[in-house]
Amino acid sequence: MQPARSDGKRIALVIGNGDYQYPENLPKLANPTNDAQDIAEALRGFGFEVIERKNQTLQAMHQTIAEFGSRLGGSEAALFYFAGHGIQVKNQNYLMPVNAKVESEAAVPYQGVDVNRILDEMDNGKSGVNIVMLDACRNNPISGKFRSGKSRGLASPGSAPQGTVIVYATDPGNVAADGEGRNGLFSAGLLAAFQGADLSLDAVLTTASEYVEQKSVEADPTQKQTPYVNGPKTVQKNFHFRVTVDPGRGEIEKTFWTSIERSTDPADFEAYLRKYPKGSYRALAENQIRRLRASQPAAPAAAAPRPPAVSPAPTSAAIAGGDPETQFWNEVKNSGTRDYLDIYLKQYPKGKYVALAKFELKKLDDHDKAERAREAAEKQQAEAHERQEAQRAEQAAWDQAKAGTSATGYASYLDRYPNGRYAALAQSAQQRLLREKAAQTLAMAPTTSAPARPIEIPATSVSGYPNRPLRLVVPFAPGGATDIVARVLSQTLTQRLGQPVIVENRPGAGGIIGLDAAAKSAADGYTLVMGSSANISIGSQLYRNMSVNVTTDLQPVAVLTKAPMMLVVNSGSPYLNLRNLVDAARRNPGRLNYATSGSGTSNHLASVAFETEAGLQITHIPYKGVAPAIADLLGGQVNLAFVEPASVAAHIKSEKLRALAVTGDRRQPGFPEVPTFAELGMPGVDVNPWIGIFAPAGTPAAIVRHLNAEVRRALQQQALVDGLARMSMQAASGGSHEEFAAFVRDDTARMARWIKAGNIRIE
Repeated sequence: MQPARSDGKRIALVIGNGDYQYPENLPKLANPTNDAQDIAEALRGFGFEVIERKNQTLQAMHQTIAEFGSRLGGSEAALFYFAGHGIQVKNQNYLMPVNAKVESEAAVPYQGVDVNRILDEMDNGKSGVNIVMLDACRNNPISGKFRSGKSRGLASPGSAPQGTVIVYATDPGNVAADGEGRNGLFSAGLLAAFQGADLSLDAVLTTASEYVEQKSVEADPTQKQTPYVNGPKTVQKNFHFRVTVDPGRGEIEKTFWTSIERSTDPADFEAYLRKYPKGSYRALAENQIRRLRASQPAAPAAAAPRPPAVSPAPTSAAIAGGDPETQFWNEVKNSGTRDYLDIYLKQYPKGKYVALAKFELKKLDDHDKAERAREAAEKQQAEAHERQEAQRAEQAAWDQAKAGTSATGYASYLDRYPNGRYAALAQSAQQRLLREKAAQTLAMAPTTSAPARPIEIPATSVSGYPNRPLRLVVPFAPGGATDIVARVLSQTLTQRLGQPVIVENRPGAGGIIGLDAAAKSAADGYTLVMGSSANISIGSQLYRNMSVNVTTDLQPVAVLTKAPMMLVVNSGSPYLNLRNLVDAARRNPGRLNYATSGSGTSNHLASVAFETEAGLQITHIPYKGVAPAIADLLGGQVNLAFVEPASVAAHIKSEKLRALAVTGDRRQPGFPEVPTFAELGMPGVDVNPWIGIFAPAGTPAAIVRHLNAEVRRALQQQALVDGLARMSMQAASGGSHEEFAAFVRDDTARMARWIKAGNIRIE
């Protein structure tokens, strides 16, 4: 539905034709004029400016429809209601005026009003909502003599302007009952629905339909009448007949007067006087009646002009017994417009009605202020409703996530509501499930991987150590690879050391915050921290202002895991091996591209190492994570990528991706056919992410040696080795803490080389 226009106008044309002149084929109907009057009055109560007409001829209907179209002008809503005879010819609907004489099918288009004429006027008027209600097949006597078929009711509507809802009193092809009371059956249903609590268009039509069906069955069980509705459901639900502010008697009277002020029929003004014998427009109505009755039948009656937005002074209609100023004031007062009041004050600055004019202007000011307050209240109400809907949608997403048993549901909630009310709970639950899954993976029975060769580890001990729980800081969020390894290792170390090893997550700043917290702890062997190539080798060279110096503030204890990087391409690419890829890149410098999970990551540095060692020029495409990078590699948007084997194992086995080479000093057990870069003559492509344990600098050497030995013994347990292998991690055979320190120094130097070669900078 289009948004309501700022002027908030609601325009309705209501026509009731019952006094037909040719009873042999279009019999007189009892209720349409009553329906027009009752529906018009109800619509005025809903703030509609209603043009009400009864028993119209063909010429009068065309004129009225044209007047209706001229008033729409981008209004909030336009509504057309017709009660009377309607006929379809070749699936086109025509509304019949009271002077129609239908003797054959060929005469109908000339004797009736094409419904498309009304739709065209509405389309040109560009109202926010168009509503067409046709009770236009009332006791229709026309039947099988027409070539169009035996159908006596209206045909299904064709195309209609956007935002248009079309309603028939009964299903297409059927005949509607005129009713036995004051109103036709469908109009009676509408009037009953207008008394309900829910005045959305959808609720009104639903209530009216139920009323019609019930009453029709009560009258004749074999003649069930079911109203027909065609149009956007969103319009039906969003449009409401009730206005926020009750228009009150004065506003309803004003819309009545506005609907007849251009009429050339004295009966319209007489109807006004009957309804409002002491109304605000009584004098004007009486004057119009005198003028119209005095006019010659052929001469067009002079209709009182409708005040424009910016108007000249109104004409002084002759009102018996009044002086010119009084006559002028009566018209000004009845117009109710600010422009006319201003004109009066300019013309009669010291007139008899200056005080009244100023009072009326104040009323208008108060009304405008009330309207602004109403609009503000409506806006606040709409915003509150939107917030409530958003909260309901988020609650539903959260309930759905809780109902599941996997981390995927919580991930879906976090994708939609990263800052939602339950974001912290979702993250906690997601991380818990990931840890449980990882623990289950590591606890599984051993796979067919080769058993680790036992390495003799010297016995060590430190008197009285440990005698209280140890803290193992993980400088990353729960659920990641480093966190999973830490939690599994902590269980083994707890058993071996005889004291609890408690994992504490301290994420932030690429792993720097956790390192800093551990470095500043007491160097007594009771605080350890998980370090990795990401925050030690790479981070120390990439971040210029680190709060911790990993060389002087931390003591390497033991290496835990190493994971290679695998170069993969799309299986549909022409690169069958590394040589094919290198040759293509050399022939087309800058044409190929590689995907990474972001600047400065391990897969970025591996790509730079490959590019440098092979003497290539390849374009870097950074992504926000590994998953979207792999997705575009699968889709063919990028040519190659360095990734950890675990993230692409399924795609390689399904032959969607092809592995060309792997870093490290040996082939991977899960991919024995993939050669190492060293085998292919590129030993310099040597980026291998690792994880290890560090202690604060100054930790006693005896404690560091003891911890190194216990970690190395833990890594010889086959269940731990197999679990790490399932994550494509190699349990490092390791060595002394001195050997690990030397490895860290060498790896840091290599990463510094590739950072410089790739000109990688992160502030």
